[in-house]
Amino acid sequence: MKTKDVATPGGSFFDGMEVAVIRLTSSRSQLTLRSGPLPSKYEIKSAFSIGHTPESTVLGTISCEVTSRYDDSPEAAITIFCEFQAVYRRSDGTMPTIEEISSHKEEITQSATFQLWPFVRHYVYWVSAQLGIPSLTLPLYKPAFAGDGDSVQQGASVAKRKAVKKVKRPKSR
Repeated sequence: MKTKDVATPGGSFFDGMEVAVIRLTSSRSQLTLRSGPLPSKYEIKSAFSIGHTPESTVLGTISCEVTSRYDDSPEAAITIFCEFQAVYRRSDGTMPTIEEISSHKEEITQSATFQLWPFVRHYVYWVSAQLGIPSLTLPLYKPAFAGDGDSVQQGASVAKRKAVKKVKRPKSR
């Protein structure tokens, strides 16, 4: 699947790049039940990193942890963690230089996060359903385009994006 640079319209880094594979690299979940209702708020922490391999590929990795705690306990009542990785390669087989990757970190971060966030959202929704709790739906990801003044929803740093967001859980049916 060919990709376009979603961070800057007409961008150059992703011209000739394709997604080789998207994979779930790590996951875990935990549910600690008590009598009474489940906690009504949960916290989202996400992070993004960029890397490369000797096989001429660029790696974009996003991790996300959703936790919910009972008011009177520091222990998590619900924890859902996942990490997804997108592997990009140039269609001509050449490897972008480290300088090229470094100078395009913002573009790579925004584009890969935009491509991976739906997988994270679906995974959290699916696992919460499998745990037998009300399904958790993470917010949509909105990429920032250069010059539009918007900030990226999932964080603020260039090389590694982190966010903590408290969201109210939908009431049980």
